[in-house]
Amino acid sequence: MIFPISIITLSIVQVYLGFVPLGLLVILLMLLYIYSTKTEIGFEDIFVNNFSFFLFISLVIISLLRSGHPELSIRFQLYKIFYLITFILFFVKLFIYFTQKKLSFIDNIYNFIIIPFTCHLVLNIILSVIGVKIGQEVLTEEAITTNSVLLDSIGINSARIQFPLSGGFNNYATIVGAVLTLSLHYFFFISKNKSIVIVNIILSIIVLFCVDSRSCLISPFLILFLFYGIKNFKKISFLRLSMLWFFFGTLALTIILPLLAEMPFILNITRSASDLATGNARFLIWNIAFSEFSDFKVVHIFGFGEFGHYSSGASLIWSIIFSTYENSELKTPHNTLLIMLFDIGYLGVLIFSIWVMKTLSWVLKYWRNNKNISLLFLSFFLFHLSVGNTESLMFYYSTNYFYLFIAIFIAIFVERITVDNYGKKISS
Repeated sequence: MIFPISIITLSIVQVYLGFVPLGLLVILLMLLYIYSTKTEIGFEDIFVNNFSFFLFISLVIISLLRSGHPELSIRFQLYKIFYLITFILFFVKLFIYFTQKKLSFIDNIYNFIIIPFTCHLVLNIILSVIGVKIGQEVLTEEAITTNSVLLDSIGINSARIQFPLSGGFNNYATIVGAVLTLSLHYFFFISKNKSIVIVNIILSIIVLFCVDSRSCLISPFLILFLFYGIKNFKKISFLRLSMLWFFFGTLALTIILPLLAEMPFILNITRSASDLATGNARFLIWNIAFSEFSDFKVVHIFGFGEFGHYSSGASLIWSIIFSTYENSELKTPHNTLLIMLFDIGYLGVLIFSIWVMKTLSWVLKYWRNNKNISLLFLSFFLFHLSVGNTESLMFYYSTNYFYLFIAIFIAIFVERITVDNYGKKISS
């Protein structure tokens, strides 16, 4: 008996949003184990073949126990750890089970990411239209008085919209942009289930206009154009070099953005030339952050733990930039590499790079056998690299996105084990 896909889909929507109680997630996990006891692939296969990933997760757990946040209790941290472990176990078993039922990586992405988030977009827009507010208010005075530049560009004079089921403008935009990237590539390169995908694309664009996230709106289309240009290539091994953007993208942006600020047509989608030329004050933040690591300390090897930017004292310096926000001293460096350096140190970044490069190498190699699977995964990964240079996308600063990131990598892990170890041909 197949575990009811509709129930899983609904639960996935809630899990990503953080609205599912841990108890329900545990119950779902137990039910999934009952229905998936007889599978060729076991959890040990995923663990052995992706040891560096689980080592990385171990470092994340240690960082949570070493949290520098002044108000988070150890009980709350243990809850996050238990939730993270249960979440990983759930998705490993979920994807193993449905892969054994002849569903590919592409099918899993559609069933457990695109469909749930489409449902979420519909629900969020409806709740916003009828004026429902759920959860803690995250609007600030600055957010209330700041118009959406994207809406202004199409003649709509409106402040940015805070949707009820979201964790703030940037956090929500990144996860919507990531799923938009998947949907665009699904629509243009994979010829099935297009009606839901079209709805997702349209609603995602509307939401990104409303929250005024230009990078999360532009990046999916730039990545789509890239793959249109290389889709007929026999090899795309040159995309290994994309990891260089993870390490040096920050430096590149300090050169590129001031040049873009000189172009008149670019100013139509930015608040001001100075805003773009400074990366919305990110250049100042990054300079302060890199100053911390310019003088080597032993603690830099393992990091400061969660909210390492606060423990190090760096965010206390740049907090003046966020003077209109509550807890301004806790604001992140708005850069994924930097937040990883602060939290899990050089060792954590090294381990992250190893498992990502190992996965990336397999996906690039698999391009010849199943271009659609490689393309779908790579589109998400390039979005992560693109937006990750201006947002802190890992860990619990962008919780929903972090869970999405983990789920997609687990899906490709299962695909890889299925193909390599069992020689199964997965349909596209």
